[in-house]
Parts: sequence; C-alpha cells; structure tokens
Amino acid sequence: MSDQISRLELDVEFCRGHFPNLSNGWVYMENAGGSYVPQSLIDRTVDYLSKGRTQPYDHYESGAVSKAGVDTGEESLAAMLGVKREQLVIGANTTVNFFVLAQGLRGKMAEGNEIIVTNQDHEANIGCWRRLSESGIVLREWQVNADTGLLSVDDLKRLISPRTKLVCLTHASNIVAAINDIKSIAKIVHDAGALVCVDGVAYCPHAKLELVDWGVDFYGISLYKMLGPHLGVLYCKEGLTDYFTNQNHFFLEGRMPAMLNPGGRLYCSVACIAGVTDYIKSVYDKHFDAGTEVSPHEQYCKVFDLFGRHEEALATKLIDCLKSLPKVRLLGPATGSRTVRKATIAFVIDGMKSKDVMKAMSAKSKISIAASHFYSYRLVESLGIDTADGVVRVAMLHYNTLAEVQLLCDTLQSLVC
Repeated sequence: MSDQISRLELDVEFCRGHFPNLSNGWVYMENAGGSYVPQSLIDRTVDYLSKGRTQPYDHYESGAVSKAGVDTGEESLAAMLGVKREQLVIGANTTVNFFVLAQGLRGKMAEGNEIIVTNQDHEANIGCWRRLSESGIVLREWQVNADTGLLSVDDLKRLISPRTKLVCLTHASNIVAAINDIKSIAKIVHDAGALVCVDGVAYCPHAKLELVDWGVDFYGISLYKMLGPHLGVLYCKEGLTDYFTNQNHFFLEGRMPAMLNPGGRLYCSVACIAGVTDYIKSVYDKHFDAGTEVSPHEQYCKVFDLFGRHEEALATKLIDCLKSLPKVRLLGPATGSRTVRKATIAFVIDGMKSKDVMKAMSAKSKISIAASHFYSYRLVESLGIDTADGVVRVAMLHYNTLAEVQLLCDTLQSLVC
C-alpha cells in the first residue's frame, strides 16, 4: 500500500477547481503572503454570516448556529492536527499570539534569565522577546551564516547555559526556506531545562505537522497561508500553564486556551476553518479509498504528503532554472528536495532592483510574486542585501503547475539574458 501511495500523483486540476481565484487569468505565486481559499471555506463563511453571526449561545436559533459553527471550526482543526482543542489558541495572527505569549512568560521569569532568539526568523518571533530585555531578561542571538543564511546547531549548543529559559526559532525561514530539525533541537533545549517556541508559519503550508511527536512547547501557525481564514494559531503543549501568567480576565485564570487569548475568538473566521478540512477531505476522497475509515489527522498527513511531492517537483524546476541564469544569487539550499527546504524560493539579481523584477513579472506575464524583506529584516540585512529593496520571492503551493513555473522561468530568462 505504501508503494502505491508513493507512486500516486496529485491531481492538480482537481485541486485547482476548488479555488475560484485561480480562474482570474493570473499566475499566483505569492502564497507565502497568503494563499487563496477553497470554495468550501467561502461556503462555510456565507452560511455562518447568513444564518448565525450572533454570540454562540445555544438557547436561540441564530446563536445555536453560531455555536455549532465555532465548535465545528475548532474541533475540525484540532482533529486535523492530531491535538486537543484546548491546546490551540486561535487569535488574530502569529505576531499577536507570540506577543501575548511573551507577556505571559515574562511574568514567570526572573532578572538574568536568558532567551535565545535567531536572526533567521520573521520579526514576529524576535521582537516580542527582545522587548523583554526591558524587564531584565538577557537576550542571546543565534546567528545565521552570513553567506548561506543557515543556522548551525553547534552554535546553539554554545549559547545554551543554565540560565537559558527559552529558545525561539523558525521551522523554515520565509526567505531561505531551509528546514531546521525541530525535533532534535527541542531535545537539546529540553535537556538544558528550557522551553522551545517555534515559528511554523513558513513551514505549515507545505508539510504535515507532527506537533506532539516533535516535542515542541509552543508552535505558531498562520491559517491564512495554508488555505484558511486570516487567523493565527498557537499550539501549546499540555501542562505548561505554570510557566506563564494569565493574559485574559481574572475569572479565566487556569483555563486554556483563554489564558493566552485576550479578547476571545473571531467567531466568523473560526467557524469557516472547517472549510479547510472540508477541502482536505475532498482531496483525500479523490486520491485514496474514500470508504476506508481513517482519522482526520491521517487524512491530512496523506494529503499533505501528496502536496509536498508535487511542490518538490515545482521547486526543483525553478531552482534548476535559477542556477542556470547569470547574475542570479539563489538564497537558501540549492535543491528542491522537500526534506531540505520548502517551495518558497528567494533570490536577487545583480544589477537589477528586486522590485523592478517583481513589476516586470506582473507586466510581462501576469505572474504575481513579491519583493521585500518580508519582515525577516535581520536575515536580509545579515545576507548583505539592501533591506529597502529586499529579495524577489516566489512562493508556490500545491495548486501551482509545472507550466506556470516554466512561464516564470521563460520570463526571468528574458529579463536576465
């Protein structure tokens, strides 16, 4: 059976048929900034707004509809990820979630305690921790190699001390896209008596998450970059409430996820999360035995394995093209292998402004990409790249095609050669 699965190819056209925006005549490759959403999510949203929309009380009709929608959204996400509902803080975005977490952890830290941050991360997983230095917390920076943009675990081992209380890092950078071995890093951190906080925003759209197996304490996800509504999700390992103070109303002390979600949930957005899992099930039923009873997490894992293998082919084709072009500096590993990097590919072209490349792709071939530092300001700066102009970034998902990559390559060649 596993051999059959490994030979199975993703039906890309079937997948594309679920995304109305893909019919607009443009090639969309700015998925790291936010993916398109499937029709199932749109349907869930319309249904919630037209029938519910009120406080989720179950003693009147619209309230009952609202409650059912919110419950279904939260439960479907937890089941897909293979965790418990109360382990997921569903907030406005990952920047906010990490900021709230930082304030919570600050309340249980002492002056002189140390936090390790990287300069590879999105600022969401750096700035909120650096601010704690105002409270006497000592910040240590785990720096990338200035040529490659990659982190060395040996450098981490040298930074960790008995004073270390938290290590913060990205699973995969939104620029160099290299995968950090989170499971082994979490073990190193835990062996030192510290906690680990991982930004998984640039990783989660491309591969299955095994949060429990990895042993992470906190893990950030952006649903709007993995086919969902504009929400951030913070996974929290069970049994950690003694490590942070309540950030919500006093009467919610001890209740998770409320302790880390001041202001509560955005009901409509939470309700339509189920549209993502509806889509995952549709893809599963198309490619696997729909009559076989498997858990939502297993469905998700199999589907994202299909997505990952297709994206690996896309990334390989683009990287091979970039390596063949003069004046192009590819950032991150020079391979499309999904065990090494994800299908978010950034580069700069000698003698050309990144923003000019972005505009030319749009004007010449109706290809949507972007140029920026993408909030990884410290990383771009460390790589010796102008932060005002940034890098060109091509961010692909499973609904992109090899033909689209070829068009991108042809357009790039016309610009460079």
